[in-house]
Amino acid sequence: GFAKPSRVGRYEIMLDPGDRCDQLFYFRITGDDHNPLLRAVLRPVDCVIDVGANTGFFTALCANFVGTRGSVHSMEANPYLVLRLEDGFRSTPEITVHHAAVGSPTGQTTFSIATFSGWSSLIPNKTYDVQEQVRVYRIALDELIEKQQIQKVRLLKLDIEGGEFDALRGAANALGAGMIDYIFSEVD
Repeated sequence: GFAKPSRVGRYEIMLDPGDRCDQLFYFRITGDDHNPLLRAVLRPVDCVIDVGANTGFFTALCANFVGTRGSVHSMEANPYLVLRLEDGFRSTPEITVHHAAVGSPTGQTTFSIATFSGWSSLIPNKTYDVQEQVRVYRIALDELIEKQQIQKVRLLKLDIEGGEFDALRGAANALGAGMIDYIFSEVD
């Protein structure tokens, strides 16, 4: 497929209209339903960590609420999606794209790219067919927070197809210190 720009507030994300997952965002079938929650929780200057950023739709939604004084860390393991994220968010210093899986322990691991991009995961899953397996860097959230010198996370979003518990295990220090205000998580 090909990537085509699509606006999400003041940001542009790159979507492939031929990809079944991207179509959900391209045709606005999903995504905008998070606006009331984000409006209630996020403030200018807040920090968001978007784990499992996929197309960057949620990243862009959050960036619209935290503004240019806030920050969004967009975490994605799929190298093909990372290229699109980097392309779409190239001139937005408030959004940092990280090519990494999130979990514990930190190190190299195998990531399965699914035929339906929204189901790609570190965790084997019978709901999708694997198109390709790649080696990716996995980082624990505690290490990311330390390396990026993040003082407070207003919202941690987890949508990583079964890897959510492992991601939280890697955030034990931040959670124990009360550094994360809200967790928005898919439960697989």
